[in-house]
Amino acid sequence: MNAIDLLLTRVSSPVLEEPAPTAEQLDLMYRAALRGPDHGGLRPYRFLQIEGEGREKLGQIFVDAARAERADISEQEVQKLFNAPLRAPLIIVAIAPCSRIPKYRL
Repeated sequence: MNAIDLLLTRVSSPVLEEPAPTAEQLDLMYRAALRGPDHGGLRPYRFLQIEGEGREKLGQIFVDAARAERADISEQEVQKLFNAPLRAPLIIVAIAPCSRIPKYRL
């Protein structure tokens, strides 16, 4: 299967089940991610893996941020935000510096 076929036939799943990718699978994914086009030198310089109890901590961060923005947030919204990171056994965050690149000015 070529890359275009993969993109055209991909399907999102609202909930992912165990098991999370193995260490070998993660290593392959990270190596592939770092090989993508990066003409502006913006490639993520770090990946953060969130798993286990870290997912609940992330959910609480989502709740705290929403409450700071809106004091009238409903309990249903709070639960949805808290549970969002629990929909997958592993979350990978790509961290990249954000800066303006002079050669890409519009």
